[in-house]
Amino acid sequence: MGYFVNQGKIKDVEVEYSKEFQKRDGGTWEEDIYMKITVDDVEKDWESFIEIKGSYKTDDDDIIVSRGSAFKPLKALEACGVELEFEDVNGKMVKDFKGNKVHLTKAFLPKGFKEKMIGQVIPYIKYDTNSGKKWTYDLIDKTKEALETNFLRSANQGFVRNYSGA
Repeated sequence: MGYFVNQGKIKDVEVEYSKEFQKRDGGTWEEDIYMKITVDDVEKDWESFIEIKGSYKTDDDDIIVSRGSAFKPLKALEACGVELEFEDVNGKMVKDFKGNKVHLTKAFLPKGFKEKMIGQVIPYIKYDTNSGKKWTYDLIDKTKEALETNFLRSANQGFVRNYSGA
């Protein structure tokens, strides 16, 4: 099968903004949001880490025009029942970027999101890589079925890095 859908209870959430990552060639890149979710597997006696990162799509003035790849950490929040809310350039709280002007420097995750996430039971996927190691898929969803459908679609499109497909 090559992958397993597990259930995990969230015990910790760490978030960093504007985190820099190293490329294999020595260069770097930056993601707007980096989230590390620690879960205790509900059925097995182990702890897993789900690392999710992404960046908003912005215009030349750093106004967010869409979720971009930041849809992944935002989807994790939504899967845990966290309501998204951002401050626009006029100080008004908005729930979406469409038609609203939210500056990148104001795109922090909602207050109290960690407390809402901790204790939630979520589905997550561990999969076999080409090197024989197990990796954790970098997305969570509300249901096992939705997550598995997303994983298989992404794997078939080549977006799941090093997936063996076995």
